[in-house]
Amino acid sequence: MYYAGDMTGLDYVGDDETGLDYVGDDESGARGRRFKMTPQTKAKYALASRLPQVFLGFDTTVAAAGQGTSAAEPNVHLRPTDLIVRGNAADFLITTMQVGRVNMIVGANGISAEMFGANIKRPAISSPKLQGGTNALLNLTNLTGGSSRFLASLVCLDVSDNPASP
Repeated sequence: MYYAGDMTGLDYVGDDETGLDYVGDDESGARGRRFKMTPQTKAKYALASRLPQVFLGFDTTVAAAGQGTSAAEPNVHLRPTDLIVRGNAADFLITTMQVGRVNMIVGANGISAEMFGANIKRPAISSPKLQGGTNALLNLTNLTGGSSRFLASLVCLDVSDNPASP
């Protein structure tokens, strides 16, 4: 993956410990220089929110007081950082949030989907990389007396070699 553009505002451009491989004959870090990204650099960009963000959507209807599963499968490698649930988050309990083979919810009780409401500030999810073609799963329990539609988006960093967005 190559990144071209103004990278002079970044704290770690030109630092030998970053893993940046300079393309060209000088290592000045001037505007418009091209850099080859190593895995270490991708991790630093992820921390700096410099990688493209994409959304992975979930949509399912769960019967009254019932349980359901919503799955989403990306076509590129992603690293989930946040889950955002639509306005009716109070209607659901999330019992499993599985990224690949890893369950992100510890404990047997689950957590309220309200924790992932759009207006709630929370730290970024520390999740494993989700390979393209591998499912992300949410197991849900509907807490209401009627069927309810669950809509959510998993916000992800595109960590593939060819990002889907520029």
